[in-house]
Amino acid sequence: MKDSFPIWEISAEQQRGLLIVACVLAVLSLAYASYAARKERDPFPLFVFLGAGFAVLLEPVGDIFTQVVYPQLHQVTLFSAWGRLMPIWMGPNYLFFFCVPVLWILRNLAIAEVSTRKWWLSYFVLVVAVAAFEMPGIAALSWKYYGEIRPLTINSYPLWVGFNNAQCLFSTAVGVRLLRSVGVRGRLSVSMVALVPLIIAGTHIAPSVPIATATHSGDGSAIVQGAAAVTIALNILMVWVGLRVVRATGHMR
Repeated sequence: MKDSFPIWEISAEQQRGLLIVACVLAVLSLAYASYAARKERDPFPLFVFLGAGFAVLLEPVGDIFTQVVYPQLHQVTLFSAWGRLMPIWMGPNYLFFFCVPVLWILRNLAIAEVSTRKWWLSYFVLVVAVAAFEMPGIAALSWKYYGEIRPLTINSYPLWVGFNNAQCLFSTAVGVRLLRSVGVRGRLSVSMVALVPLIIAGTHIAPSVPIATATHSGDGSAIVQGAAAVTIALNILMVWVGLRVVRATGHMR
């Protein structure tokens, strides 16, 4: 089934506004990563920051799976892939979105003494937060979710996406924790520039295979809704596994 998506444009002023906001968030992210590096006495937070930026190269694949698209007409483009143009503001946005939450989870949740209640409450709060993060952009037509048959949505936003994005942030933090537990520290931390995008790719795309398969196969509404439920369940499973990993490696800093 061909992935046909809507084509539209937004003003140059709106594009500049998105870029300015994304750049401000990226600067704040760099400041937080620098602070974390000083506190940890290890440069790895800075390499997580850089890895988050390089992960933007995965955005077109994730967009196809999720059925989301950005304005394709008269857009200032960062790069193009898989028949899609990626807006320039997406680069600094990744430097924030896949860095600050990951480092915060590492410092505050991915620790031995974290309670089961705090872990799960934080996950579900993050599900709501990442959904709310998108609502202004959807309302301003800065991006659109599309598809003939959609799973349960709010303001066109598929609810499974919130579970998937929040899980990806948790799992990326757990992945970094696991790497550090096996000795990826100090000078070896530079490898996270490459490893963080790989973790993001695996944890973001893999759980969304059921819903992506259903929507791109032209299946009926019941199958699509069921596939969305399976995707949500897989995300919850991965968060549960993440807690088990934290409990096994949480005593190291």
